[in-house]
Amino acid sequence: MNEGRDLSTKKKKIDVLWIDVEGHEYPILNQLHHNGALDKKGVVVCQMNVEMHKDTFKEEQGETKKFHDFVWKVLEDRRYVMLKPVFVRYMAKRFIRTFIVNVADKECTDLFLS
Repeated sequence: MNEGRDLSTKKKKIDVLWIDVEGHEYPILNQLHHNGALDKKGVVVCQMNVEMHKDTFKEEQGETKKFHDFVWKVLEDRRYVMLKPVFVRYMAKRFIRTFIVNVADKECTDLFLS
């Protein structure tokens, strides 16, 4: 997946986004940060269920670093919280399964807390 390509949507609010794209999740997830492509378009994602793969393609910059960088950016943005990350080994695959919830948007928090 091209790092510069954005996830196009006509919706401005997505209640639940499932991401399981076998190693291409970071280009999508990075669009959600402050000033990311979806953020600039005003798209709000309330909850994500994500599989973040580990070293799927044995890239020089492995998924471990991408995961680290993503988590730190989430903390800096102060928009989402990661809930219950679980490291999974299934056959030859290794990934982290997690839930990410938007705690900055009132409509999102009302969906899950009201």
